[in-house]
Amino acid sequence: MIRVIIVDDEILARIGIQTLLEQDADIQVKGNFGFGEDAIRFCQNSTVDIVLTDIEMAELDGFSLIQTIKENNYAKGVIVISSHSKFEYARKALDKGVDAYILKHELESELLIKTIKETHKKVTVSADTPQKPLLLDSIQHDAGDLLYQLGVVKFLSVDTENCLPSDIDETMFGHLLENIVGKYNNATPFAQANKHRFIVFTFDEPVSEIDANRISNEICIDISENLELYLNKRVIIITSSLFGKMSSISRHYNQVMDLGNVFQYIDDNIMEKVGLNEAAAISGMSVANFCKKFKEYTGITFTQHVNEQRINRVKMLIKNKSNSLGEIAGMTGFTNENYMTRVFKQVTGKTISMWRKGNFE
Repeated sequence: MIRVIIVDDEILARIGIQTLLEQDADIQVKGNFGFGEDAIRFCQNSTVDIVLTDIEMAELDGFSLIQTIKENNYAKGVIVISSHSKFEYARKALDKGVDAYILKHELESELLIKTIKETHKKVTVSADTPQKPLLLDSIQHDAGDLLYQLGVVKFLSVDTENCLPSDIDETMFGHLLENIVGKYNNATPFAQANKHRFIVFTFDEPVSEIDANRISNEICIDISENLELYLNKRVIIITSSLFGKMSSISRHYNQVMDLGNVFQYIDDNIMEKVGLNEAAAISGMSVANFCKKFKEYTGITFTQHVNEQRINRVKMLIKNKSNSLGEIAGMTGFTNENYMTRVFKQVTGKTISMWRKGNFE
């Protein structure tokens, strides 16, 4: 039984949420409260698994309530149910340690119950499992401000205007992405109306652009491969340059999406010659300006990106041992096997045999 309390200063909202939860025998609503202080007093004297809370409330707001619950371990998990769709609210809630963020206008019984059960499973497992080391532990950082990088999830062979293929359910995709990204401590998935899903990578300052790109690229490759495995669709995650203010996230999103047609061109022609001049023409820029903008947005050169995409294809193809390296080279746009093996080591730091042994044997 999952023990839940509801905190919202609107009585109709509390009643509505409780009604949705009464449909599931595994969830028990232990109480609903119009004030955060009352919820805290209840948690101090009762066992609560999950707290469902709004953000804007009289006297003690949702952010203060979340902080108090987390600092004192009054509940295993916290889920925000809010009418605020602005990114800053979600970001601040996540900074406070919220486990999930649901918009009120998207609220339905199936989504809420599933989110509660997934959150309960996650926090219960994490409480019994040693904390996985942060991906950034291998890099020495001084204490300081955070830096961010944006990764936009784009399905290839889908019009730039459309965020998802027509045969993929948006809610299902959102949960799948959350589960895949959830194993990384410095990556958080987000959704915004009429926009592609995106991931925000967080880095402790100081961190070099090279180190940040290396870390985020490893994560993006893993996420893309998992999405392709489950959905049978070609996926790419386009990353931005580093930035220091979350308020600039929309600008970086738009900059990344400006290159959407270029990435589609690369994917469509990865088995052939991918020309710099053609890519620049597609972007509507001169070659010099395109090269500058491409590196500014992605942190790597156009050639480096093309090679990384080809190597990603190589990784997928070498799973099938019936393909010779020479055949794989021809299938991924490399002029010959030797050139492919050199680029593979440059990109991955390993020979093909080392990589194959470490991943499949």
